[in-house]
Amino acid sequence: MLRARLGVASAFVDWTYVIGGPNESWMSAQGTRKVLLAWEPVGIRFSDVLNLRQDRYLEAVARSMRAFPYDVYVRPWPEMNASWSTWQPTSGGAKPDGGTPEQFIAAWRYLVTFMRSRGAAHLKFVFATDAGGGPRRTPIEAIWPGSAYVDVLGMDGYNWGNSAGEAGESWRSFDTIFTPMYRTLTSLDLTAPVWITELGCKEPAEEDDWGFPRSSSPVDPAHSKATWIDEMMSSTAFPRVEALVYFEQRKERDWRLESSGAALTAVRRLLISARPPTG
Repeated sequence: MLRARLGVASAFVDWTYVIGGPNESWMSAQGTRKVLLAWEPVGIRFSDVLNLRQDRYLEAVARSMRAFPYDVYVRPWPEMNASWSTWQPTSGGAKPDGGTPEQFIAAWRYLVTFMRSRGAAHLKFVFATDAGGGPRRTPIEAIWPGSAYVDVLGMDGYNWGNSAGEAGESWRSFDTIFTPMYRTLTSLDLTAPVWITELGCKEPAEEDDWGFPRSSSPVDPAHSKATWIDEMMSSTAFPRVEALVYFEQRKERDWRLESSGAALTAVRRLLISARPPTG
């Protein structure tokens, strides 16, 4: 559809899925694409990891990844700082799949050490945050496991558009969404690459009414998704960003790149211009 070959394929898995099998082989296209997996421990608290209750499953992943010939990038506990995450670390540790910030750091370090000590060298760890702010978010500094346990810095963010009802969102530029979190992450690690691990923009030519009135977003003739994409690709604010992973779904909003002909044309044009020269 985009008339271009993309460099990253992304998917979502839970902690019953054994990473490093036929799906990842297909996604990687014989090692020519990077594979990124949101690794979501649904139903598992940090203490379950620390008390060795997940070791049997983790052993299966380590064994599979020892035999897998290509890198797989995983983002355990994705968007862990966000208030809606069931694994958000909080001071009281009340989230159903969570615990305290101290337990999160310990569980993250345990997971990384477990895999590295068992020779799963192709498993790379992405510390993937939600780019939003607000008082209900867990401060990143309180849950940072340390550069020795992180291969890639990640952040997720969306332009939800102007939202009616209780959502209170407004149209936001790419730079507005990601600049604060980018500054936070790059201050914690001075050299690691940065990936935008989830990304999306509302289609302003459409009314999005899922979950009305909490998530409704009306037609917005003042804005253009194609222009938003152009501005994203021309931004110079993020010199360490090496990958953009677009969320190609019609879910809370019509995030899809083909949500309008203008948006799809903009992406095609930008991907063509980004191709390396041949010959």
